[in-house]
Amino acid sequence: LVGGGAVHSGAAEEVLRFARKTGMPVVNTLMGIGVFPGSDRQCLGLTGMHGHIAANMAVANADVLIVAGSRFSERVTGDRNRYVGKKTIIQLDIDPSEVDKNVMTALPLVGDMKENLNKLSERVKKLDIEHWWHTIKAWDATENRAAQSGERLTASWLMKELTRSFKGEDTVFVTDVGQNQMWAALHLEVDAPRHHLTSGGCGTMGFGLPAALGAKIALPEAQVVQICGDGGFKMTGMEIYTAMRESAPFITVVINNSCLGMVRQWQQVFYDKRYSSTILTPFNFVGFAKACGADGATVTTCAEFTAALAKARKQGKNFLIEAVVEQSDLVEPMVAPGAVLDDFVKTDA
Repeated sequence: LVGGGAVHSGAAEEVLRFARKTGMPVVNTLMGIGVFPGSDRQCLGLTGMHGHIAANMAVANADVLIVAGSRFSERVTGDRNRYVGKKTIIQLDIDPSEVDKNVMTALPLVGDMKENLNKLSERVKKLDIEHWWHTIKAWDATENRAAQSGERLTASWLMKELTRSFKGEDTVFVTDVGQNQMWAALHLEVDAPRHHLTSGGCGTMGFGLPAALGAKIALPEAQVVQICGDGGFKMTGMEIYTAMRESAPFITVVINNSCLGMVRQWQQVFYDKRYSSTILTPFNFVGFAKACGADGATVTTCAEFTAALAKARKQGKNFLIEAVVEQSDLVEPMVAPGAVLDDFVKTDA
């Protein structure tokens, strides 16, 4: 399991070497995305409250869990006692105060992560775990990671299309907070560290746009794609004007379901559909972008999104795509707060 500490330590090469040497499956936290290539066959993807089925099932049923740079937040572990269970947890971290803080570990390896991973790689051998991989693949088959029916635009399909369009390019994806953040974490394939920027558990709606501006100024040759919801955009949308003024072009994708999506999802799933204060009034996103000097398009189908994305890439300037999706589209899978990782809730509308 790789977390944000593996990003900060620059240990991507060492993580890959260790994974290749052992043949182990790899999962990541939200802050660990990109440390291990998301497109790699050994990558099971996100684990935690909104983790993939196979990723969560693998963590829940593992005998040994090697953790590189995760603080074991409640969004990652759920029920912490049952998270540990009977498994052996080996924790790699540079900060001794992180050891046994949230979960009890069997073996802490405190120090430079790159050095410790290299030492571990020298001592391990290829594991005979074909039966384990067979079980994992069966779990993976139970989840349709990008369900799509006809031309109706969904957020999960949109993320897959972004992955396809920018495959092999130096692209930095920046997300805001809420459903857009989780859809991106689940369905984007990020193959390099620091190419997925998010505020993590801070819950700072409005983070995405100014963060994308910072990323573009830091990496002017890279393609930057900012993904946000219709609620978060309204908090810092004026920074499109700043981006135009600073000649820092990037693509903004606003997923518009006319509500505060994640709050409404919780009201639906955990509060018997007692909705309150989550519906947002109409807003002219494209008109706002144009008022700031940028360009944009509103899309409601897959074909329209693909065409708008191609136009945005061709123009090479600040471009906003308003992607209209249905409120019934929820972030799935989902585990209730404090529950066991393999206990997925029903999110039926």
